[in-house]
Amino acid sequence: MRRARKGVYYVPRHTVLGEVPLDPIEVGRAASTVPVHLAGLSAANALGLTTQVPARVELAVEGRRTTGPRGVAMKPRYGTRRAALDTPEAALLEVLRDVDELTELDPDETIGRLAAVLRRPGSMGRVLRAARAEPPRVRAMVGALAEHVGVSERELEPIHKTLNPTTRYRFGPLASLRTAKRWGAR
Repeated sequence: MRRARKGVYYVPRHTVLGEVPLDPIEVGRAASTVPVHLAGLSAANALGLTTQVPARVELAVEGRRTTGPRGVAMKPRYGTRRAALDTPEAALLEVLRDVDELTELDPDETIGRLAAVLRRPGSMGRVLRAARAEPPRVRAMVGALAEHVGVSERELEPIHKTLNPTTRYRFGPLASLRTAKRWGAR
């Protein structure tokens, strides 16, 4: 048994090639007392939007900034509702915060990868509930993606009502969505 950091211990695994290094994501999750999800390039990589692998794993942590273990950058997120989301769903919301900087794919491929997350069984409802606590730009992009996937206007009304109809948002590669203008894309 080895110590990863204060209060976090693990049993190393051994293979023919030697000891398997500790997964920094799991250490970050174990060290945090609140829900932790992938953020930044780590989230984009998990969704297949980029082949880049960050030198430091980026994790979004609910609430105050915590010091992460070596090799992990913790990013505070306040007031989110991501506790019920699985890894791809939380990564989707995190990537939408800065999608134009995080994707290497063309707009159609980016939309396809993000829409695939929403098409998974049960994902749409969880993401729509969690999106209500996200910044307005993210809510707008989730609404446009959901409408692209085929969600009814009645289901999207709670998110649409939270957006200022005169505000315009930078959608980046999602601006090519057929429904983007209706959701406030520039």
